[in-house]
Amino acid sequence: MSVQPIQPGLYRIRLPGVNAFLLDSDSDGLTLVDTGVPGSADRITDAVHSLGRDLTDIRQILVTHCHSDHSGSLAELKALTSARVFMHRNDGRLVVTGQVMRRLIPSPGSPQRSSVSSDHRAKANSRSSCDNRRAGRRWA
Repeated sequence: MSVQPIQPGLYRIRLPGVNAFLLDSDSDGLTLVDTGVPGSADRITDAVHSLGRDLTDIRQILVTHCHSDHSGSLAELKALTSARVFMHRNDGRLVVTGQVMRRLIPSPGSPQRSSVSSDHRAKANSRSSCDNRRAGRRWA
């Protein structure tokens, strides 16, 4: 089965290439953390049922970040559960407009791809990630 207990009230759901998690609280029902890639709703449904619970027991869905492997089944699960969804406000703005991923900006000192020149890399590493965002830099 794709559900693994981690601690009492905390379960890992194995999905293709990523994990989702269920938190089981007597007072708040189930909280689903991440929804996996598109098409993961059936596996998550099976996982919930294997715990003797129903999809309507999911009262909250928490999306850690707006990448398709973490939020890909969000719309389907939201419709099936009527759960409240929690995510970073910037990700929420993307979801409302139908986007599935925000632009990635590496932090200072992170490895750069070889297609970026060393001169460009040196200039980029001399700025903070906030400066890079303000400058609208996009990394290849």
